[in-house]
Amino acid sequence: MTRRILREHTFKLLFLSIFRMPEEMDEQIELYRQEYGLEGDDAAYVIGKVKDILNRLPQIDGQIETVCDNWKLNRIGKTELTVLRLAVYEISFEADIPQNVSISEAVEIAKRYGGEHSGSFVNGVLAKI
Repeated sequence: MTRRILREHTFKLLFLSIFRMPEEMDEQIELYRQEYGLEGDDAAYVIGKVKDILNRLPQIDGQIETVCDNWKLNRIGKTELTVLRLAVYEISFEADIPQNVSISEAVEIAKRYGGEHSGSFVNGVLAKI
């Protein structure tokens, strides 16, 4: 699978995590893996990335809150927040992914799954980071 497709699977699992208890996530990840046929290296990449992002949420969310003047995380749409978490993780912890690629991919995911202004919102927040 391409990195773009793997990123989208990562986004979907992160989005799911907002609505699940942490102790449910292993089961949810396995159900998702089976449903979408993620196998081998692709499954390991997506699952590893999701778990690492979830483990680093306080740090990632702190970075987002720092640049979102007068916006609390609970005011940000769930889609946009999930995209931001994924992009901030890539920018901060995955040196092999150029920042402009992470930002561009995040904007595209926001446009695809979010509202009319999601792409520009995500772009604006990531530009500050």
